[in-house]
Amino acid sequence: MIHGLFDWMYNEEIYNRNQLQQGAMWFSPSDKYLAYASRLPKSSKEVILTSFIRGSTYDYNYNMEYPKTGEKRISVFSVSIWCIEKRKSVEMDVQLRDSTSFHYLFGVSWVVLHGRELLLATWANRWQNETALTLCSYEKATCSLIYEHKYEQAQWASPEDYASVTHSNSSIFFLLPKTKRGNAWQHVAKIDISDKFLFDSISFIPSGEYDIRRILSHRPKEDVIVFEAQAPVPWNVHVYAAPTGSGSSLKADQCLTCALQNCTFQAKSTVSPGDQFHIDFSCNGPGQFYQAMISLNSTLHPTEMRIITEPTTKIVNLPQWKTEKFILSNGYEAIVRIYEGDMRLHLVPFTLVVYGGPDMNQATDKFEAFPRPIGYKHALVSIDVRGSGGRGWKYRSAVYGRLVTVEVEDTLEALKMVLAKYPRLDRNRSAVYGWSYGGTLSIRLVELAPPGFFKCALAVAPVANFIYYDAAYTERFMGDAPRESFTDLTRDLHKFRHTKLMLVHGLRDVIVQVYPNQGHSLNHNVNQHLGDLFESFLSTCYA
Repeated sequence: MIHGLFDWMYNEEIYNRNQLQQGAMWFSPSDKYLAYASRLPKSSKEVILTSFIRGSTYDYNYNMEYPKTGEKRISVFSVSIWCIEKRKSVEMDVQLRDSTSFHYLFGVSWVVLHGRELLLATWANRWQNETALTLCSYEKATCSLIYEHKYEQAQWASPEDYASVTHSNSSIFFLLPKTKRGNAWQHVAKIDISDKFLFDSISFIPSGEYDIRRILSHRPKEDVIVFEAQAPVPWNVHVYAAPTGSGSSLKADQCLTCALQNCTFQAKSTVSPGDQFHIDFSCNGPGQFYQAMISLNSTLHPTEMRIITEPTTKIVNLPQWKTEKFILSNGYEAIVRIYEGDMRLHLVPFTLVVYGGPDMNQATDKFEAFPRPIGYKHALVSIDVRGSGGRGWKYRSAVYGRLVTVEVEDTLEALKMVLAKYPRLDRNRSAVYGWSYGGTLSIRLVELAPPGFFKCALAVAPVANFIYYDAAYTERFMGDAPRESFTDLTRDLHKFRHTKLMLVHGLRDVIVQVYPNQGHSLNHNVNQHLGDLFESFLSTCYA
């Protein structure tokens, strides 16, 4: 058995950490217990990775477990708890209704309920549209089922929803879809646990029509839950609070950071654990980055803000971005972020910057002084359409079972509307650029657009067909869709007779599976030269 380490797929797609970090181990709050996950080696099929080392006569090969879409064998983890006082480990008996259906250990958190430390282990089925929450006790050596959730059609469980679990003395808080006026939003669900550690009831914390991204803290003194949300508009991220009981001064949700100046996109927020209520956060836009802390009074209104870290170098003459909406022919809204480029020019070349992965956003208030690799010699356009996050499941669900389809169609239509409104954008010097999922969209946009619509395309580490991608990611969004539902970028390339393509791919990319040496993000030395490389390509392409 392999103890305390996740395999590659768990690290990448569920826990999003590499094996040099914490691994599959979790200390209890009192440090009396250590929980850890275990698996059998060689649990799934392997791929061979090849490295070419400068100065070495021979290449180097190693095998990596990589279960692809539809592969029957994937890693199945067990959970054990080690007691420091007894110096003994006990493997948990996980008591699910159907243990054979739940393949993934989807989330692990320690909670303190009714004064007792317990491990909350969440399990997900193969398609990640059903989850089961269990409470694990060292003394009983069991993980007892407390709650099951079956997601609606075209919805899925995200590991992030179970990564920020928090608790009170008698409740557990995590994220679930909440239907509201024809849409469903990610809101905080509250599960009440009886003093016998059994499920009592479930309810939702009152919130508005926005998606909550991360639970930050439960504040028992104020009787509130604190969280980050894409609100009040989808291109923002602010810290909110909402009441969890009758003891709160709040009657509804309240934005705690909306009054801050030049700070509509926050990240890495933390909440003080003591009696004094402070929020430490990174202001990531629309202005230059700074670190700050705000203090709140008993009615949860800011009383003080302190700048902790200011920008080391202040950039003058910053480019001005604008964000606006376009209504598509299908009735959905496209959110567009645009920088028009050098205003002295009558016609300016433009680059469409895409990502487009499920539940992701490209058109945000996040600060970008000199976005690589394009820079500001060109106008830049980013577009969020169906499949993007922050607008509920009405938008997010649209890509379920059909990745690389509707998001491409919407983006192309929205771009045509942008070009009609902004005639300064030079259609004869047009490019599309994307990385990873964005690289896939870059190629697919060229294939669906009229011949020559894009003069240049830049694709970094694209996925040619998600049928060959890892199981956890692809099946979360494609379920058990048949093979013909997958978009294959290699089927029809005739549009590239009219569009020049620059393809950049790490040759040791364990994610997209092209070898050897460079990874999915490329190393720092390679990455810092990409801007000059791409600018040179675009100049040649436009000539």
